[in-house]
Formats: sequence, C-alpha cells, structure tokens
Amino acid sequence: MRICYDPSDHRILRLQIRDFKGHDKDYAKADDMFPTVADVKKARAQMPPKLIRIVRFGNLLFIFYLLDIFAQLALYLPYLRTFFRLSTTTLDPCRVSGVLEPDKKVKLCNTLAYWDKADRAIWLRPRGMNVLQVPLVVAKLNLDSLGDMIVSQEIRFSSGAPFILAVFLWAAYQMFSAAMPAGSGMPSAGQFVGMAAAFFIFFGFINLVIIRCRMAKLAQEALAEIKAG
Repeated sequence: MRICYDPSDHRILRLQIRDFKGHDKDYAKADDMFPTVADVKKARAQMPPKLIRIVRFGNLLFIFYLLDIFAQLALYLPYLRTFFRLSTTTLDPCRVSGVLEPDKKVKLCNTLAYWDKADRAIWLRPRGMNVLQVPLVVAKLNLDSLGDMIVSQEIRFSSGAPFILAVFLWAAYQMFSAAMPAGSGMPSAGQFVGMAAAFFIFFGFINLVIIRCRMAKLAQEALAEIKAG
C-alpha cells in the first residue's frame, strides 16, 4: 500500500494498493436511490421464468385495479350497475329539484351526481378528498315509476374488488411457492397466504362497514342538496 500524488489535481493524494488491478470506487459518492437499467436487467436475468410471469401478471392486476377506480370516478354506469348492494334504506318520498339535470354530471358539495333518467336513478360517488376516505363505494338514489320522486337509497360496493383480491392472493401463493425453499421450517406458501387472506378479510370487513357509513352520510348530505323545497 502506498500514497501517491495526483498530478492532475495538486489537492488530491491517492492511497493505492500494490498490484491491485480494477476500478477505483469513489466512496464519497452517494449511492443511487433507484436501480439503473443494467441493474434491472441483471436482476431479471437471475429470476426464474415462473417468477417473471408472476411479476408480469401482477403488473396487469395493478392495471385492473386502476381501471376499477377510474370507472367509479367516471361514473361508468354499465360497471356501477354490477356493484354489490350493501344496504337499502327507504326514504320519505321527495321530489328532485332543479339542481340536477337528466343525464348530466353535477358537482355537489362532497359528491358528484348523475341523474340516470332511463334507469330512474341518481348515482353518487365521493368527490375531492372524500375519494381517499370513501373508496370503492357509490350510492344510488332510486326514483319512483314516474322518475321524479326519490323513494330509497342504496350503498353499493365495487364488484371488481373481491375478484382483484382473490387473484392477488393466488399470485402471491404462486410466487411464494416458487421462492420459498422446502423444508426450511417456515410456514408453507399455503399457510402464509391463508394467514394473509384471513387478515385481509377481517380488517377488510371492518373497513367496509366504516366506508359504508361514510358513504351513507355523504348520500344524506347530497339528498339535502338535490331535493326540492
């Protein structure tokens, strides 16, 4: 080991190891926060083909989740009609005021409303920051046979969310089955995913009750805005 003077910069003294052949590493330089393209390609080349297929499938699953959210935000009626009904409440009949117009989206205080004249219903979804607090649910105000009196209220939950969760757990099982070594003394892939499924179902049910109550409150606020007199 020796200390050498760098003629290119009189302020630098270099510490060198005798007979070392290789590239000097600059330890003063901070590591990159994100992997380079070469790092990603190297990691992918080392992955088993089965894991690569699962990762690609996971990316596709994430796209489906985004489509589920965007369909709700856009009030895409063919999809909203497939939502699961969580609760139905009979209301005192009240007439729709001029705040709403048939087949048009109208911004209310905390919700976005759409009067579906053909289906005799008014659809509501959270608006603004309420989208983050009340995800994956909408409200439906049913009208009478004449289509001008609100008679009941429904809270509906996304029909795609359970499917996405089920496929996510299946993909997780496939991934852990391929990655976890056999005979390691750890829980098997089935046991691990089963515990995760129980966790999601338990806390998901509690969260579903919470967001249903929040959506019902938003629907009551919207009802006060759109009913006549």
